[in-house]
Parts: sequence; C-alpha cells; structure tokens
Amino acid sequence: MHEFHPHFNRLKYNEDLFKYIKIDRFRELIKNKHLYFRNISKYSDKYDGMKGSFNDIYDQNLLDNIDKNVLNSLEDSYSISRNNSYATCFTLDVSYNIRFIHEYLTNNEGVVIKLKSKNLHESLIDDKVVYSSQVLYNNLDSKLGNIYSPLFNKMKEYTWEKEYRLLYVDNRFGNTHNSMKSYVSDLGDGVNIKIDINKFIDKIYYYGKNLEDFKKEFEFIEKPILEYKKPLL
Repeated sequence: MHEFHPHFNRLKYNEDLFKYIKIDRFRELIKNKHLYFRNISKYSDKYDGMKGSFNDIYDQNLLDNIDKNVLNSLEDSYSISRNNSYATCFTLDVSYNIRFIHEYLTNNEGVVIKLKSKNLHESLIDDKVVYSSQVLYNNLDSKLGNIYSPLFNKMKEYTWEKEYRLLYVDNRFGNTHNSMKSYVSDLGDGVNIKIDINKFIDKIYYYGKNLEDFKKEFEFIEKPILEYKKPLL
C-alpha cells in the first residue's frame, strides 16, 4: 500500500511518469505482478542515498552545540537507514532520453512504461507500506536528524533525471540506536512488491528491433504498445 510521508517531497499534481525497464525484468513484472525494489546500498551509483559530511551541510555553530555522541549516533542511523531501504525509480522526463536508454536498457532492447502518479500509488496493493517522493538535487537544507532525507537528495549533476522514487523501508531494526546498529536486513539485494498491473500500466513503449514480436508476446495485456520514439505521447 502507498502512504505519503510528511518529510518527503510530494508531487503537486497527477503527473505523467515513465519507468525504464529491461526486457527480462518487464517479463517478470507481467508474469508475477510485482515491482522490484532494489536495496539502495546495492545501486551501481555507490553514493546514492549517502549523506554528505555534517560540516558541509550544517553551520559549525550548530554542530558545536550538539554532543559528539549524538552526532556519532546520527551517523550510524543514516547508514543503517540506507542499508535497509529499497527503492524503484521513475522519471518525470517526457522527452526521448538517450541517457536513460544507455543506463537502463540492455542489448538495444527494453521497455518504457507510462502511467499517472495517482495510478502508480493505487497500483501498490501489497501489505508492505511504500512511500514516494520527488528527488531533490543539491538540496543541502536537509533537516538534522531526518535519517531518510539523503535517500531523496542527489547532486545537481543528476538534475536531468527528474527522478520520482518509491521507497520501502525494512523498519524492523527498531527505534533505538542500539538496536539499529546491530540490525542487518534479511531481505538481501531486493524485495518484490505486489501491484495491480491494470492500474500500473497506461501505455507501453518498446525500444528495439522486434516490435511486432513484442506485440504478439504481450497482446494479452490489452494496453497500447507503441514504438519508443520522440515525442512520448
């Protein structure tokens, strides 16, 4: 199920979203009716979700008035929250984006799923609670102690992604720093979240050389299957 979180960046409108996905992962999604969330610490970008130095983010006068043990405990909390958080990503970019093709599609073949943000939220039918947020870029005004803020903040060099992120947190590590420090999630590299396929998919764009074969394979979906080309309509 989807829930909004007061500390995350909620979209103002019912926006168009696009999910770039490898062809094999798309087959799994259709067959099993689940969406794969990858552990953020396992992302290819090893800095994704990592917090910068306190000295780079906060005024030194503020830091001088905080007990060092508290700051050390916060450092542990940021690290543990990242290691036990799982995400899947979408983009608000409606253009024909060659960067996404190179990043997310393999062997010159893949799929782009178009859907509305409201439908995305409603498609999450799993018992697990999933949060959502628009990613902010070069946002250094994170609230001290909000251990999840780095999961939705990136460097300004990634602004082109226009990313919208779903987040599942394995929060069994508890509410105290001592229990958090010793907890290691048993979910591994990823977790599957059940979805309603009919709500999740609005249109399907195929990128590759076998469009007709792809249409035949997935004609049972009863959703528009289009060639991936500009513009995305």
